[in-house]
Amino acid sequence: AWYSERARTCLAEALRARLSKVPCEGILLCLDAAAAGTIAARLRAAGFRGLLAGSGRLLGPAFAEAAGAAAEGFVTCVPKSLAQNAGSTRRNLIDCPFLPPAPGLTAALARDAAFLLIDTLAQRGAGASAFPPEKDVPGITGSLLFDRFGNRLCTLALVALHEGRPLPFVPP
Repeated sequence: AWYSERARTCLAEALRARLSKVPCEGILLCLDAAAAGTIAARLRAAGFRGLLAGSGRLLGPAFAEAAGAAAEGFVTCVPKSLAQNAGSTRRNLIDCPFLPPAPGLTAALARDAAFLLIDTLAQRGAGASAFPPEKDVPGITGSLLFDRFGNRLCTLALVALHEGRPLPFVPP
């Protein structure tokens, strides 16, 4: 990351000072995984008990390692198809022997993107009209269906980390 450990410490201290004056129910962490994990850990150590949330790309080992126990209850979103199987998703997300045991959501999305690219090139070649595909393509993160602009159409669901696993989020 472009910011240093000192910058993370300053950010955590500034947040702690602000939160001591103004109550806050939750904080959205829009940082890379390691930085978000570090900030989460420091906020919890400073006594913050509100919700911590961030993007689905934080569902992986870098965030979990940096956050430690502060990852418990962390809220994020995943494709709804994965949330419905959230208890088993961590290991069964990708059934590939060359990947680590818990690759995370980013690996699953990357796998779907790579297979979609291979399928698109095999079916239609590399022409300008090859993407988005005209039909629904099955993926491990759910149906790969796109609008006319190439944006994925996907229903999202909130999950919260519990003992390292994403489970359906239940508001406090």
